[in-house]
Amino acid sequence: MWLIPPSLTPTNPLDATMITVEKIGGTSMSQFGEVLKNIMLREPDRITGRVYVVSAYAGVTNELLEHKKTGQPGVYATFAAGGEYGAALDALTARLKQINKGNVGRLQLAWTRGIGPGVQEGTPLVYNGTLFFPHPSDLVQAVDAKTGALKWQYRRTLPEDLGKFFQTPTTNRNLAIFDKLIIDTSSDDFAYALDAETGKLVWETRILEYQKGAQQTSGPLIVKGKAISGRGCEPEGGPDACIIVAHDAKTGKEV
Repeated sequence: MWLIPPSLTPTNPLDATMITVEKIGGTSMSQFGEVLKNIMLREPDRITGRVYVVSAYAGVTNELLEHKKTGQPGVYATFAAGGEYGAALDALTARLKQINKGNVGRLQLAWTRGIGPGVQEGTPLVYNGTLFFPHPSDLVQAVDAKTGALKWQYRRTLPEDLGKFFQTPTTNRNLAIFDKLIIDTSSDDFAYALDAETGKLVWETRILEYQKGAQQTSGPLIVKGKAISGRGCEPEGGPDACIIVAHDAKTGKEV
């Protein structure tokens, strides 16, 4: 999705030196209402000199910003450089309209895979043709996004007494990617990274003792080379369990 002031069009551009282009990643369309409320320009006559690119549709980021492999500029990279971006915008619009209300009824199931037992709240992460998925109980799988064929899987060995401390110890909502690493937080209070190509454990760092009431249910966010994570803290954990932690994404060292 791309957001742009109504008065700014290919035929009515602004000086590119006055514009910044900012990407907002990982935005779920279930939160589209928040995007509309907090990001979209509410005063059409007021131009802030900032364009937000909300990368919420798989396979579109390359055409919005720039292609990750070739470096080919997309709509907004061209726009920020002061180039003619109208043709690129028209091409992207045409692609997005390939599936429409006239043919959506002909979509068919391509493949399915079973999901591990436990509370399922996982969100897939797709990169370069591979779909990475966080299953309950810290099972991470990488599958071919086109066929569903398993490439690798990693299953952590978890303590048997997790259920004594947490009502839902199996929840694993999301993963993060940095360079060639898939980064997650575990049910037993570790941050850890896997090799994206092999699934092998690269590093792991204990955050807190899980017996003290700090639970990891959401994975980290990557910001400037740091894996930042929060946790759901149980009442017995008190303020010591309610913390936000940053780790070096390459090494796992707590920052």
